[in-house]
Amino acid sequence: MELVVRGSNDYGHYLADGSGKNMRSLKLTTGQKITSASSLVISFLAIATVSALAHSGRTNASGCHNNSKTGSYHCHNSGTPTAPSSPSSPRRSTPTSSPSRTTAPRVSEPYPKSAKLIQSESACINAESVNVRRLPSLDSSVVQTLDKNQCIFALTQEFSVTSNSYRWRKVRLSDGREGYTVTQFLNLL
Repeated sequence: MELVVRGSNDYGHYLADGSGKNMRSLKLTTGQKITSASSLVISFLAIATVSALAHSGRTNASGCHNNSKTGSYHCHNSGTPTAPSSPSSPRRSTPTSSPSRTTAPRVSEPYPKSAKLIQSESACINAESVNVRRLPSLDSSVVQTLDKNQCIFALTQEFSVTSNSYRWRKVRLSDGREGYTVTQFLNLL
């Protein structure tokens, strides 16, 4: 039942539900109101201070930013930050005979020439999970599955593929691999 202040006198405030029935008396003094309001303000300030200490605040409108320590790009608005792009274990300082990092083969360019390459734009995933595919086709192999709010870089303007009704963008993952994803699942930043 929602109670609404309907009046007051020397003995306290009179409350009633929305219909005006069920009158009840609640005895509050002015000091108690101020104390309640003060508690609310103090709680708000404490939470805001802790939030400010947890992050520098330099995020974009989607809550995403570059991490200056790891170099990764991630978002905070889901409550679960994305995994950093660099490994968490320390790197060995001794050289190895085989390359320590393998690069994925370059994706062929099946997008039309009208879908011009652009200076990469940051984009975050707006669906629960999205597949980045080797080619702009639902039949193409999956390069990586991304979770909601993970961020990538869009490399082309969106374009349509004649064989399906989706609009696609070529994208680059944080580890440098490239692929394609459906545009409707991206929020450009």
